[in-house]
Amino acid sequence: MENWPRFKRKKEGKKVVGETNIQFGNIKKVEQKIIFDFMDYCGKDSRSNEKLVMVQTAIFLGKSLSRITQKDIEKIRDALRNSELKNNSKNDITAVIKRFIKWKYKKNWFTDFDLKILKAENPNIIKNKAGEYQAKITSDMLLTDEEVTRLLNITTNLKYKTIIAVLYESAGRPEELLKLRWRDINFDEGTLSLFSAKTKRSRKIHIYNSLSHLKRWKKEFPFGDFNSDDYVFPNAKDKNKKIDEVVLSITIKNLGKKAELNKNIYPYLFRHTRLTQLIKKNLTDSAYENFAGHSKAMGNKTYSHLSADDFKQEMYEKVFEIEDIKPTETQKLKNQINEQGKDIEGLKEMVLELAGRHIKLATKHKESYFEETPMSKMNKVLKAKGWPEEPVWKFKNKN
Repeated sequence: MENWPRFKRKKEGKKVVGETNIQFGNIKKVEQKIIFDFMDYCGKDSRSNEKLVMVQTAIFLGKSLSRITQKDIEKIRDALRNSELKNNSKNDITAVIKRFIKWKYKKNWFTDFDLKILKAENPNIIKNKAGEYQAKITSDMLLTDEEVTRLLNITTNLKYKTIIAVLYESAGRPEELLKLRWRDINFDEGTLSLFSAKTKRSRKIHIYNSLSHLKRWKKEFPFGDFNSDDYVFPNAKDKNKKIDEVVLSITIKNLGKKAELNKNIYPYLFRHTRLTQLIKKNLTDSAYENFAGHSKAMGNKTYSHLSADDFKQEMYEKVFEIEDIKPTETQKLKNQINEQGKDIEGLKEMVLELAGRHIKLATKHKESYFEETPMSKMNKVLKAKGWPEEPVWKFKNKN
């Protein structure tokens, strides 16, 4: 079995270099073009992980990247399983290869390939833009409105305050927001035009709460005069360069620590939080797709991080057709029950009082109101046990 190709790293002082600057070597020009086209599709620069993985793949297979088959995928899987790479590195490689197959063979990848065999070594682990591995998102990892407010309040830098507000309300992908230019904002309509390198499509979405932050940021824009082609969120030193995604991830993570949220905060979490909220609101398919930039079916699969309570509520309303009682209604019912309980206690006291009066009256005038009955069944029992009998009374028939 062939081994997965590795490239030796070398040290330049304290810095380790090598793999990230990998050269194409003996790979043919036509294959190099395929790799560059794929990197453009991914929206990354030439130092990205995509280049390294695809160079490794081309060397490993020893054939054109345009003629990959299912047997080649199985060959890659076996090589990675038997390699000494860490699980996280294996996951990175398989993720790039699966994305390449879906891009290059977009018309028939679903029928010609079984990419499920390239499953992650630990399926509960994902990698964020800062290069950190974390658990897949669950409902308790999402942000609440209160936590977003705390983040905004703790952020003194107006640029990052605006980024957080827009990220949350627009559910935009971080790369979409960082590429935003002033011409993409219509302040009169309250809309943003976002372009995704992932889908190669633009979409116009409405915003409301974050619009005031954008207006203030525009007014206090640090580079003075600017034109409509300038980035809305440029690099601090050069308005012609956008903020790096890694820098954004690290900054937001640190702000989360400063706000003491006790959660791992990163840019894409705002998108997951917002789209989960929209799925709960049950928007129409077309409205959701225009806002999110993907189909509602994809949203339900990827972004629907519903909690156990959310699932219970949906089952009650749509399957069992049971309307769950709200906390305010529950308290109202409790108050009504308490009031009725008081009424019952009052009635009991009235009955006991009336009964007491009748007993006293009957005891005083029993000869005229009652007559003694023959020995009752109780008296038979009492007599059989040798106990004294009790007189049993009944009303006289005054007729």
